[in-house]
Amino acid sequence: MKQTQPARIEDARDWTPLLHRYREPDHLRSMLEILITAVPFIVLWVLMWASLSLSYWLSLVIAVPAAGFLVRLFMIQHDCGHGTFFRHRWVNNWLGRAIGVLTLTPYDHWRRSHAIHHASSGNLERRGIGDINTLTVREYLRLSRWRRLGYRLYRNPIVMFGIGPAFLFLVQHRLPIGEMHSGWRPWLTTMATNAATALLVVTAMWLHVHHLCSRIPYYRLPSVLRDHPELRNAGRLTLVQSFACVRLALWDETRRRLISFRELRTYLRMPV
Repeated sequence: MKQTQPARIEDARDWTPLLHRYREPDHLRSMLEILITAVPFIVLWVLMWASLSLSYWLSLVIAVPAAGFLVRLFMIQHDCGHGTFFRHRWVNNWLGRAIGVLTLTPYDHWRRSHAIHHASSGNLERRGIGDINTLTVREYLRLSRWRRLGYRLYRNPIVMFGIGPAFLFLVQHRLPIGEMHSGWRPWLTTMATNAATALLVVTAMWLHVHHLCSRIPYYRLPSVLRDHPELRNAGRLTLVQSFACVRLALWDETRRRLISFRELRTYLRMPV
């Protein structure tokens, strides 16, 4: 018997009804995800504190897996921001706010900007909120030499993975300057996160530790890929591939894909 191939869905909007059934959170699984993430993180944190009396290098080594669990905590905060980790909005919000103290991310301010990012993803007219700024080829070529240099520095891996994240978490997340038009609430929630983080740091010092569909919970994504294998290669990146994408800094309107500065130079040398 000839095996039938699954129908190919060309329009991303056609996936909405198929993926809808994965949106419902599993409360037991959500609680388990919190347990297997928060408990190891706390244990590693305590081990870092205890190892300081033996070796700073040992404490630094333990910080590596601790950072991995901190990323998992941010994944939970991310799903709380989409209202997907639990059914009740207030549970998602307060869990997200609590985790935001550890991730140095003011939850309410981040949730708003991230929602705008999802609503405007892929729209060239609504760039710059919750994402990395990306110029088109035409926009880049219209810049002055100094502004081109500034953009190239902005897209440099050292800035993208070093200076940029440090500025984001230590400065930009501490003061919601861009939200002044939204009233007092962004400032109140951000300052509350700052105060809680400061309290956490002071407590740590007292202990001598001074030195595709956004509504699907992350733990249900493997089920989506299992049930719909045609999605496996649709916009899926490995960790190594994601680093290789850093060089893609410009959107080519003609070829409708991201290109590197080197590709632009080659393109400009081609005869018209």
